[in-house]
Amino acid sequence: MIKVIGFDLDGTLAGEEFDKIIWNEEIPKLYAKKNKLSIEDAKTKVYADYFKAKYIENVPEWTNIEYWFKRFGLENGWNKLLEDVKGKIYLYSETVKVLKKLSKYKRVIVSNSHPHFLSMKLKIEGLSQYFNEIISTPTFHHKKKSKHLFKDLLGHWGIKPEEMAFVGNDYEEDYENPSAVGIHAFFLDREKKEKGDNIVCDLNEFVEKVRGIQKTVKPQKSMWSAGGKLALKEILEDLRDESA
Repeated sequence: MIKVIGFDLDGTLAGEEFDKIIWNEEIPKLYAKKNKLSIEDAKTKVYADYFKAKYIENVPEWTNIEYWFKRFGLENGWNKLLEDVKGKIYLYSETVKVLKKLSKYKRVIVSNSHPHFLSMKLKIEGLSQYFNEIISTPTFHHKKKSKHLFKDLLGHWGIKPEEMAFVGNDYEEDYENPSAVGIHAFFLDREKKEKGDNIVCDLNEFVEKVRGIQKTVKPQKSMWSAGGKLALKEILEDLRDESA
């Protein structure tokens, strides 16, 4: 029986343009201006440092924009940059409707985004109101959504792996890693390049997958027993959700 529904944020619930513009365009521009470099040379340097921090130095705060402003010696405030670019944040068209359909579950976000970014994104269309908990991997003492993180989260919520479903658009972090610990994980492929039982092309399809899992684990009890009445109640809730 599913108790917790987990979502990645960027590329799953919300578009990725906000992050891409900041990391791939705006920070290199500021670095180029400070060091009097061409934008191409600045990007080469900045991208190399991103890679070095994440994969070689294992910097825990590699997604923290405040850290990068200090590392690159940038003078303009990072908070001003976020404000200037926040207009690029948006939710996918089905996001809010899907979250409402799954309201009977504990809904959580598990994201690599730093709280500086998360706080801005959660304000869009009142996104935060649809979640019981927001997990930022840096503040949960993990660098990314690893197998160890998902194991820790199961213990954090006191649930079994089969009692959680998760969806995201990163094949390794959102599908392979949670799947490895027994979570019902689904890879979100909005470009429809992949096919498979655990691949969905949008969040509406994910809802159907969750309903399918629930139907396969309904307890086989007398309709008039206490357990049977509970099962009947859940079936009626599923039917109501499907008609929504």
